Amino acid sequence: MSSHPSVEELVINDSFYNYCFLKNKEDIRYWEDYILNHPGEAEKIMEARELIFGLSAVTNQEHSPNNHLTQSHQYMSPLLRGKRLLKQLRYYAAAAAAVTAIILSAIFWKQNNTSRSIMAGATANNSNNKPATLLEFTSAKGERKLVTLPDGTLLHLNAGSTLRIDPEFAQKNRNVFLSGEALFDVQHNESLPFIVHVDSYDVKVLGTLFNVKAYAGDITNEVSLLRGKVEVLNRNNSKTTVLSPNHKLLIHYAGAVAKEPAQMLHAVANETKVLPLSYNKDSLVIETAWSQNRLEIVNENFEALKEKLERWYNVEIHITDAEVGRYSFTATFEKESIEQVLKALQYSYHFTYKTEGGQITISR
Repeated sequence: MSSHPSVEELVINDSFYNYCFLKNKEDIRYWEDYILNHPGEAEKIMEARELIFGLSAVTNQEHSPNNHLTQSHQYMSPLLRGKRLLKQLRYYAAAAAAVTAIILSAIFWKQNNTSRSIMAGATANNSNNKPATLLEFTSAKGERKLVTLPDGTLLHLNAGSTLRIDPEFAQKNRNVFLSGEALFDVQHNESLPFIVHVDSYDVKVLGTLFNVKAYAGDITNEVSLLRGKVEVLNRNNSKTTVLSPNHKLLIHYAGAVAKEPAQMLHAVANETKVLPLSYNKDSLVIETAWSQNRLEIVNENFEALKEKLERWYNVEIHITDAEVGRYSFTATFEKESIEQVLKALQYSYHFTYKTEGGQITISR
């Protein structure tokens, strides 16, 4: 296969087929990395995915991964499968179009009805005046997801994150609401700017690749820009910061004395600083390494690190000793389990840990 495969080559590629139907972790990771590193190929990738899903749905060969279903099937070589799919394309084109029309009609009907229900239930108690949302994408602790939005924007959703999109997304606006962390590769549309709304600020773009880290309760948020241009508007003081590529904006919540979301309500995001992005020894951008399933730890104390580990591995960590909480670590992990991570960290400092189910207690 060529370095930049065509749609036809993708359709008959076994690895890409496995990626589309979430059949092999290595294939999924390979194509997620490929999309991240070759944003210009996104449109071609989407076309190939839609072709595979459309034909497979009509021929009843597979279920889309969006349905979270799997179906056993007799193995067929990628070349034979691709030839059959392409050969059947004309035959099934009309049927596929009909299926698509039915699905779109159902979605349109559901969205309109859901929109009416949500808007009817909206009250003036919504202090942020956020519009009702129809679609919600959630990545639980311990998992990361690759999502394609209706406008073609690709995003990686980090563990413990939620993204909601406006009911008129891709029609009258491109407003999304983020809690957590996501890496966005936004499709260009000058008439409809893409806006990420976070607790106290908005990130406005036209078409670019950027990362927003805004977990509820975190004292510091980050907006990291890899390509293009973004404007970050602080709603508390109406200050706008324009970022250039390979830079990030640190947003500190002044007055925050705790990391509990309920105690962050009166904190004000009014302290900002622009810094260059960080790179590891492999020239990988540390701020977005998570999207390639790499857990990067750079001079982080145990107390701060524990929250990252909790999200990454879906565990709860309790540190019983304040001195242990101040231990500082720098490390990189990829496929290691939480047990392997803790054992590796013990090479830097002495501490003990006890595991009971999803509960981990760390002490001296």
